[in-house]
Amino acid sequence: MKTVKNYVFGMMFLLIPVFGAFAQSPNPTIYQNWQALPDSPSHLEVAWSTCKCSATSSDEIRLSVFNESGDDQTANFTLTISDQGQS
Repeated sequence: MKTVKNYVFGMMFLLIPVFGAFAQSPNPTIYQNWQALPDSPSHLEVAWSTCKCSATSSDEIRLSVFNESGDDQTANFTLTISDQGQS
């Protein structure tokens, strides 16, 4: 039994660094129809998505802001919206 436990712990220690390497991917993060904005120096992670929540509502742009640093911060945004040939 002790051998099996040692084998399981050994495999875990071998696989954890592999998962950590994939977590640091330089590709943009996409959360189910969410597109991440580039990382900011203040460690605010921002993602945006467009959605239509119901048939009677108009389209919405949603922002998701996550403070990675833990410090109190204020986030200011300037949004520029343009129509690229879509109705």
